[in-house]
Amino acid sequence: MKSIYDIDMNFADGRPDFLKQYKGKVTLVTNTTVGCGNANQLGVKLREICEKYGCKLAIDTSGAASEVLFNFKPDFVKPNRDEIAQIYPAALESEKEYQLAVIKLAEKINGVVLCTNGGSTAYAANNEVLLEIVPPVIAGVNSVGAGDASLAGYLAAESSGSDFVTAISMAMTWASAACHNPGTAGLNMSAAKGAVASIKTIGAIGEINLQNNLLIGGSK
Repeated sequence: MKSIYDIDMNFADGRPDFLKQYKGKVTLVTNTTVGCGNANQLGVKLREICEKYGCKLAIDTSGAASEVLFNFKPDFVKPNRDEIAQIYPAALESEKEYQLAVIKLAEKINGVVLCTNGGSTAYAANNEVLLEIVPPVIAGVNSVGAGDASLAGYLAAESSGSDFVTAISMAMTWASAACHNPGTAGLNMSAAKGAVASIKTIGAIGEINLQNNLLIGGSK
């Protein structure tokens, strides 16, 4: 591989050479371990760059740095259930609380949240709807890089004009492709063919919040 543009990634509609569209353009990709001490500094700089160049800010992180970086309103974040529970502890108590935590984080960042739970049910939310996702069953090698791959898959689909459900489906497919290669060897797209997540819409965010508020009020 001579450059990043040689990585085999397709558009959401199947056309090849997704990355080549960025050749000659300003592109920032960061891959770093963020300690809580410098998370705020990194967040400020990333947000400045995104606003200057009109970039999307997508974050896959964990620990104390998560809450700091989420304050900078990233466009897309990919925590798992344990990581979102670091911000909303009730997420581990029940499936309903798990769903509400995803909605709360989407509202906090005013963006998209894809929250996974290994091979179990995942959820995704934007400012309109909450999706339930059953991941495809795969014989993966490992899960290293799956979160980063899902970020890339979502952004690839969104940038080619795909709707929310299609973009989330692409995120899950690319995550599956990452699981088919050892370590950080990249995406095994051929092995991931047919690895399609089952996605259904649970409901509109406003309706879910209203129902939850009524339940809370009725339990007093």
